[in-house]
Amino acid sequence: MRKIFVTGNIGSGKTTLCRKLSTRLNIPTYHFDQIVWLPGWKRRSQKQRDTITQQLLNREEWIIDGVSVSDLLMDPADTFIFLDFPRWICFWRMIKRNIQCRFKSRPEMPVDCHDYRNIFLIIRAIWSFPRKHNPWVLAAMEKMKAEKHIIHIRNNHELNIFLGSILSTGSNTSDK
Repeated sequence: MRKIFVTGNIGSGKTTLCRKLSTRLNIPTYHFDQIVWLPGWKRRSQKQRDTITQQLLNREEWIIDGVSVSDLLMDPADTFIFLDFPRWICFWRMIKRNIQCRFKSRPEMPVDCHDYRNIFLIIRAIWSFPRKHNPWVLAAMEKMKAEKHIIHIRNNHELNIFLGSILSTGSNTSDK
């Protein structure tokens, strides 16, 4: 595992997983939110996003997390991790992290990107993710399974088993 893409719903645990993988594997993590957003929830231009993304993808190793799932991010990855947690868990984690951050920007977000300012959009995104994105992600995983390490994590038990295998061996990426 040298190029890892982690995706899943808002609040599924992407950032936490990436932090743990980065520490254990000594691979830098990049948050797609930092590529998409400028301070104050202003969106970068598509050209700027593509340029920054391509610079990251050209690096020898990386871990990228993001809700956005696209061929641009998946194709160069050698490992694809899908955190497919139930909506209620994602919703609860989103509320919890807002309380922990005291309604300020999360550390992995640009300045002045407070979740609570977009709370209704975030709730709608969490709710619609399984219907809008899961079929596409699952189909992409099926297509990629012969050429990439695919990890599909559906609950905390599977996550703990995966983390245990990574933390003990540093590279076990069997499908769950």
